[in-house]
Amino acid sequence: MNPNGRGNNLAFKLLFFGLLSAHLLLLWSSRLLPFIDLPDHLATATILRHYGEPTNRFAEYYSIGSFFLKPNLFHILFCSSGLFPSVEFANKVFYSIYVILLPLSVLLLIRAFHGNPWYSLLSFLLMYNLSVSWGFAGFTMSVPLFLLMTYLFTRYQERPSMWSAFVLAAGLVFLFFVHALMTVFAISAFVVCCLVRRGNSPRTLLSCVAVALPIIVVMIIWWNQREVSPYAGPGFVNSLVDYYRESYLQSLPGRMRLALFDNYFLYDGPPGKAIALIFFHVIILLLVPFMTAPRATLESLRRQEKPDPVPLLALLGWSLLCFSVLPDQVFNFQILYPRFSVVFLAMAIVTGSIIHSARRLDLRIAIVCLASIAHLALWADYFRDFQHENAQFSRSFFPADSNRKTLGGIVYDIDFRGKPIYVHCPSYYIVWTQGVATFRIVDFVDFAPPVRRKEGGRFISDLPEWAWGSRPFDAARLNVDYLLIRGNPNDLSAGDQELHRLVKTGGKWLLYKKNAPSG
Repeated sequence: MNPNGRGNNLAFKLLFFGLLSAHLLLLWSSRLLPFIDLPDHLATATILRHYGEPTNRFAEYYSIGSFFLKPNLFHILFCSSGLFPSVEFANKVFYSIYVILLPLSVLLLIRAFHGNPWYSLLSFLLMYNLSVSWGFAGFTMSVPLFLLMTYLFTRYQERPSMWSAFVLAAGLVFLFFVHALMTVFAISAFVVCCLVRRGNSPRTLLSCVAVALPIIVVMIIWWNQREVSPYAGPGFVNSLVDYYRESYLQSLPGRMRLALFDNYFLYDGPPGKAIALIFFHVIILLLVPFMTAPRATLESLRRQEKPDPVPLLALLGWSLLCFSVLPDQVFNFQILYPRFSVVFLAMAIVTGSIIHSARRLDLRIAIVCLASIAHLALWADYFRDFQHENAQFSRSFFPADSNRKTLGGIVYDIDFRGKPIYVHCPSYYIVWTQGVATFRIVDFVDFAPPVRRKEGGRFISDLPEWAWGSRPFDAARLNVDYLLIRGNPNDLSAGDQELHRLVKTGGKWLLYKKNAPSG
């Protein structure tokens, strides 16, 4: 059976768009999205959208900094836009765009390199990759945007034009406002493509430099006006030197977890790792011919009258190299190198599709289809379980006057299926009520949105929203009207319990009210 026949082409389209629709349905049917940092991003967007309104006290506690040439702003500007009825609705639209763009961008690249489109179904295995699960909203969107720009860049190398150069240059600038890290990676990746592509003339290389020039100017201006964070530590260069001298070798065992990063959230412990390994190897097995005989495979691809696969292989190798050598933290920018596992796997899918495009792949296609359907079922169960566990945690959980009150969140029980999903959930108090809550993102200056603690204004404690194990916690330091606790109420000290009384429970969520008015 020819996998590229007319009947199979219809079957592919039905399955592809069926999976796409199912993931969109899963997104819109979930009231809470189980992404770790997402509540903080939504709270930031809420403050920006409603700042200065008489119905809240945001202006007493926060200030809004400059937006001029600041990276990573797209998500909060999108969600705070008055185009949508609410911040949460806008966020669903944002993630819907991501859900649509990720598989379509992979399919577009596969089509560009004359690969087997059936393998684009494997892109659904990357839908809830590490950056999505951690709630890195900007980086989440930057992944399909990078893949789309890779498509445009490969077409530009084949047929340069002023219009395509302008689109690419504008795309890189836009990518900067989505996420700065992916912008740096895109620039470096496209430079690598230019260097390895056969037949590049000086004129072609110069045109590639011209495409990158606007974004380089923008990044230089941003870096020179960047605020200095009190949490930033040593300078950028010094911090990198110290990392590679003192910590890089110790990070190598962690980098061996490449096979686990993008689906291990599904379950705690060995079951989660086993499932992640299975999905990883379904993708990686596509590369077996190249790994066992790289030169012969490359020559075979060139004889098939396809676009030159060397730039694609260069991107595959470059993403793996970045995963292998980048630090795991720069200033407050954490969990850095693991983010590139999804780029590597996306490139592996496209590469595998062109390696196997001319073969009869009935069994392989069956495995691809079953893996994509099983992945959807497992993540649907994950989302459903999270909704069930937090059914009572909603706007109605908080009093009607919450928009005028302050809240301190203390999350002792941070885990959902073994991952710290709940650490930032107290920020939903800001999203749902427009009240003021403990909110650590205001302390991250270098790469965070421009919402800051207001100097000279009211001050809410810089204590984190979570607690670890039995670590003692002095709730009286918060000086807030309400305490939101997740965990055992006995985690509060006797003195704290004298200052507060329990007013609401909802599953593991407990709401305490301060007996005396806060200062």
